[in-house]
Amino acid sequence: SVDTGGDADFTSPILADGRIYIALKKRTRTRTNGVAAFDAATGKRLWEFATPMAVNHTPAYANGTLCVAEAGGRVYGLDASNGARKWHHDVIDSLGRYSYCAPAAWDGAFFAGVFRRVVRLGVADGHAAWESQLGDADSDWLSSYSSPAVGNGYLAMGGVPGKGASLAVTTLADGKKAWNHPADGGLLGSPTIAGDRILFCSRKSIFYCNRLKDGEPIWKVELGGKGDAAKWSATTPAVKLNGDGTGIVV
Repeated sequence: SVDTGGDADFTSPILADGRIYIALKKRTRTRTNGVAAFDAATGKRLWEFATPMAVNHTPAYANGTLCVAEAGGRVYGLDASNGARKWHHDVIDSLGRYSYCAPAAWDGAFFAGVFRRVVRLGVADGHAAWESQLGDADSDWLSSYSSPAVGNGYLAMGGVPGKGASLAVTTLADGKKAWNHPADGGLLGSPTIAGDRILFCSRKSIFYCNRLKDGEPIWKVELGGKGDAAKWSATTPAVKLNGDGTGIVV
């Protein structure tokens, strides 16, 4: 075992190129906000990159670049081999946005932000191809803990905006909104894209499966027992698809 130098919040470690990367949060004076890399075989600390605010969730990796989404809305692209900063982008502006979301990597791009605003950034140079407001409410609030799901030409993101839709689906190419869904007033977990379908569980524990391209309902299931206490959920669906079009959802 090895001391990471910071405290894990929502993060999970990721493994790439023989290195383990983990996000850090400074809960006490002696700890660090940022991200650190360790040798996967020996546990030796290889490098650390400090950020002004905590990195609450898991970084993303693609083609030698590590993408780190810091709580204030600052997104960094780091050289994964040594932690050197390659680029950085402020989502919306340089003010704090209370982001608890993990970035996603897909087809040469990173996708990061909160329900209020999501940006598509080039892996190599951090170029912002588009930055779009997904939720109907343009507020600075936390926008839930949902992280973006990407696949099959679309991006999906959830939130708790206070009004309007709680799930939005956009096209990956240009960030234009394809459709949205109320999701019973809030989505705390992340949606999951599985082939031509999207699955998501509202905070009221109603589990939906819709068609990805247009939101057409396919099925929904109410989870949990009776009573309000049993209806709170922050579930992110896990899906295993089979080659014959069937699958398993957990």
